[in-house]
Amino acid sequence: MSKATLPWWQNFQVIAWVIGGVGALGTAAVVAARYIDLPSQVEAGEQKNTEQDLKLYDLSRIADQNQQILDRVTNQQQQAQQPSAPRPPAPSQTSRAATPHREWVEQDAENCWSCWTTQYERCWEESLWLLVNQERCE
Repeated sequence: MSKATLPWWQNFQVIAWVIGGVGALGTAAVVAARYIDLPSQVEAGEQKNTEQDLKLYDLSRIADQNQQILDRVTNQQQQAQQPSAPRPPAPSQTSRAATPHREWVEQDAENCWSCWTTQYERCWEESLWLLVNQERCE
């Protein structure tokens, strides 16, 4: 018995099925290779994320330091711009007698100061001096 030969159109069909099967096997091999390589890709991504996290931490730390420096400089500039309150001259050594409430007036090189109290020394002890108009000292 001899084998029956296939019609000619079925020969092309068998060849097409074989080529399709080989193509499917090749596709499966490529997809499998990607899954095999996937853990190393994930590890590389995690390493990159860790490096970026460290760089962000460093940048955050530097930004905090810069903000602290800026705050200090700003405070120093504000303090330099604010004039300190002027102080009246030191009281004279001669004691003045106690009287009913009255205005005590003193003058330094630039300002005129006034204090309402019964005792002159109390103006100095309790820092009761107020800056007043220059005309009051004249």
